[in-house]
Amino acid sequence: ILEITEESFDKVRGKMSGSRQLPHQAARARGVAADSQQASCVERRFRHGGSQLIRDGGNLFSLNHNINFHQGDSHVAIKKVLIVDDVNTDLKKLEQIVSEAGYAVVTAANGKDAIEKTKSWHPDAVLLDVIMPDMNGFQVCRAIKSDSDTRDIPVVIVSSKGEKTDKVWGQEQGAAGYITKPYTPDQIVTQLRSL
Repeated sequence: ILEITEESFDKVRGKMSGSRQLPHQAARARGVAADSQQASCVERRFRHGGSQLIRDGGNLFSLNHNINFHQGDSHVAIKKVLIVDDVNTDLKKLEQIVSEAGYAVVTAANGKDAIEKTKSWHPDAVLLDVIMPDMNGFQVCRAIKSDSDTRDIPVVIVSSKGEKTDKVWGQEQGAAGYITKPYTPDQIVTQLRSL
């Protein structure tokens, strides 16, 4: 078993979760490095004890299908979440789901407030509604992603607009995920854990 310590994760913004034992296949460590420099750092650090990690893009793979990956007591890399929705009931529902999952939460009721709080609070992720006054969610996402101070923050769109064209447009604005209302709490938490 290869144990990855909390110290190691200071070098990588992301998470590794337990990999399955898959004969004749590489066991995949999901959601690892944000760029090739970080991936190389992890790759060098854990090339020991006869176990070798290889990198393919931003993903790390183990040549030993028996390796388990751990992140200490917590498997959550995201800690602070900004939730943006102009409908108070939807905002409170998401806030409850996210806070009960153990995340710190700040809310915004419109696009301009969301952009300001993204800059001032610098959340680890943003859950963003689309249909809002003054600026819609696509515009907010584009603004966050075009600012050098906030562009690395993952944005997940949470909207009643569920057409394929909406999802494609969200992705083109830089969204890391798209959840269609109505949703389950598991969908929200699973999406946050995958970032």
